[in-house]
Amino acid sequence: MLFSILLAVFVSGTFSQSTCPSGWTLFQSNCYRLFNQKVYFYDAMVGCANSVTAHPNLASIHSAEENTFLQTFVSAYDYVWIGLHDMTTEGTFQWTDASPVNFTNWAGGQPDNLNDSDCVLMLRDGTWDDGECERKFGHTTPAKAYVCKTRAV
Repeated sequence: MLFSILLAVFVSGTFSQSTCPSGWTLFQSNCYRLFNQKVYFYDAMVGCANSVTAHPNLASIHSAEENTFLQTFVSAYDYVWIGLHDMTTEGTFQWTDASPVNFTNWAGGQPDNLNDSDCVLMLRDGTWDDGECERKFGHTTPAKAYVCKTRAV
């Protein structure tokens, strides 16, 4: 009986392990990938959608732990696009994957809507800033341009 229970636990643990596509990094039940491309926010959304078959989006962030994990990707760079924006209604932010906005980590004084900034980027310290969606980042300093997220399989 004990052997059967241990075998069931081992087998279920073996087959329930989450995996990510090649080049993606697993955190909790999601996979993340940083793309080193200097693109506009809209191009970053398309880049995520075209990157794998598992319907990825620009990263949505739902906890301090997830934010800290993603900060490890961007800490060597100035900023990256994440999937938050207020393009539909100024001041009402939403994720590109339509998940709820239940966590934010705005930098001091942000969001400020400077120059009609509607798209959000994560800074190297893990805080967030609203930026111009049409701006290409990384033109003067090396920058990882956007981070995508998809469910692990």
